[in-house]
Amino acid sequence: MMAVRLEIYSIGLPFCLFFSRNPLFDIMGNDLSIIVKDYQMEDIIYNIIEKQTKKVIDICEILNDAEKRYGSEVFDLKGGYGFFSSVIKKFCDIGIITPVKSSGSNGRNPSLHNKYKILSGKEVSFSNELMHELQSLHPKLDKGTITEIPNAIRRIDVIY
Repeated sequence: MMAVRLEIYSIGLPFCLFFSRNPLFDIMGNDLSIIVKDYQMEDIIYNIIEKQTKKVIDICEILNDAEKRYGSEVFDLKGGYGFFSSVIKKFCDIGIITPVKSSGSNGRNPSLHNKYKILSGKEVSFSNELMHELQSLHPKLDKGTITEIPNAIRRIDVIY
């Protein structure tokens, strides 16, 4: 029997679909709550970016909004600026935002650019390698929805 795992990114967070076995049942109580707490800041930052009407956003605006939503003490407990910068870098890797290099850096450690351009789905292209892998899985597999969301799939694993 063959199992296929697709890592689907919804707001940059991996969500795995297993066609034969689901490892999420192996996660017990406390581990699951820790995972959910870690993803809350990513959700908030993504929502801040998503609600922007401008194409270019200042990193200070995102940071200030995130601190306001959490409160400064809770924000620091969640990892503070260090975790915030890792989320921003993750969103850059995924293709949600891209740095405006001419804006310079913010001077903090770890440094981030002062401004970021928000990418729309049309600006990000679907990887040819991933499309080829999708087509080779099964001819009856519906690929329409997946190709409409360019950054939905990052990796395809075939598990035997």
